[in-house]
Amino acid sequence: RVFDTFENLHDFKMASLEELQSIPGVGRVKSAQIKAMLELGRRIHLVNQQFGEKITSSYGVAQTLIEQMKDYKQEHLVVIYLNAQNAIIRQKTMFIGTLNSSIAHPREIYRDAVKFSASSLIIAHNHPSSDTKPSSSDVELTKQMQKAGQYLGIPLIDHLIIGHDDYYSFRENDKL
Repeated sequence: RVFDTFENLHDFKMASLEELQSIPGVGRVKSAQIKAMLELGRRIHLVNQQFGEKITSSYGVAQTLIEQMKDYKQEHLVVIYLNAQNAIIRQKTMFIGTLNSSIAHPREIYRDAVKFSASSLIIAHNHPSSDTKPSSSDVELTKQMQKAGQYLGIPLIDHLIIGHDDYYSFRENDKL
């Protein structure tokens, strides 16, 4: 009945608790269990997909992040910490903002870079509007992160802005 209710797996994944509870036989507890299992599956997929993956291009990182972030309704700022071989050692959501802004500070981002012994990092955030054009705050954050990285010897490799099916790379656009 659950799969008959939704046209595709994406609609199933995005279903609210209320929508799941409208299915005969699915109550409050079962709908919460379904949502929890979907989240667990998403996290397992991310771990398998990312741990130790070597970064070779902004495009590859962006495609992975588009898949992860395209349905977010608020801005999320994610930091990808890399080792000396450009392999991912950690990906962490640092901030969750509003519909059109997040509050990020280099201090918190670089504190974890030191903690994880990162050699470099990539920051990315989504624009729920799907407009990937950098705002003045995006440009300012990139400059602050670049300066902090230079001082600490942990360079900012790229800053990506993620939309529903597109991205903007500061590095690819010679802004970093």
